Amino acid sequence: MRITYFFILFIIISCSTQKKGFEEYDDLLYTGLIEYKDQEYKSALNHLEQAIEILPKENEQSYFYAAAAAFHLNQDEKAKNLLKSALENTYINQDYFNNFEEFIPFKNKAIFNELDENFSKNTKTFYSNLEHPEIFKELDSLLDADQKVRTDGSTTEEMAKIDSTNIVRLIEITKKYGWQDKGQLLLWHQRGNYKEQNWVWNYFKPFINKEIERGKIRKSFWVQYEEFENVINEKYQLYGMYPQNYDMFPLKDPKNVDKRRDSLGLQPLWVMNKIYDWPLPENYDKNYSL
Repeated sequence: MRITYFFILFIIISCSTQKKGFEEYDDLLYTGLIEYKDQEYKSALNHLEQAIEILPKENEQSYFYAAAAAFHLNQDEKAKNLLKSALENTYINQDYFNNFEEFIPFKNKAIFNELDENFSKNTKTFYSNLEHPEIFKELDSLLDADQKVRTDGSTTEEMAKIDSTNIVRLIEITKKYGWQDKGQLLLWHQRGNYKEQNWVWNYFKPFINKEIERGKIRKSFWVQYEEFENVINEKYQLYGMYPQNYDMFPLKDPKNVDKRRDSLGLQPLWVMNKIYDWPLPENYDKNYSL
């Protein structure tokens, strides 16, 4: 089952700040992305810049597409400023930046060489703007350990030990500093007993639910856990979170899937298809629009 890509993508569009900000940001972001796909670059740039203004630290996607739209409009200086702002305000993997598909037609521009040479300098600004940069870097270390034990031939027991150590530390960090988005993958590894009452979920469920009520975390936070339960135990999907696996786990009640997604603040499946090429399930009805 190809879970990783779609889980990471879900994380990219599921960060946290204000509830009203989420809703306004998403409406502007996805409107801009749809316009970009339709080559309506002027209106796309306008909507994406409005999204950035609402949540400038949300993620790099709004900056990257806005910059690409600016390049298409021959507004190179604006594109340059957007890219610098992206590096200073969001955490960006350098390989992802270098290989972003929409930048390929413009890679001959000097700005890309300049940004590549000064990548570390610009990211230092990002770290200096963090409230707790030491915690951000510690979570990087926890994630490195998480991935290492999954790729170096370690045993299942060794993997479980790392997961246990990491989740203990994540609870300590969360108690002192609040929820950290980078902890999502560490918590995801506990999904196998999501429905159980244990020391992990007895802490995180009430904490996350309270933060959702306060508007600090998206109301879609639990959807990937619920969908995982659906495909493992019921062999179907309710939200279309595994679009590559409709043959194995068909979508239940496809007519109303976008209503269910909307109730959790998720975009309609047709939007995910248009922007990210997600396959659509059989009998899907495009019954929602932006």
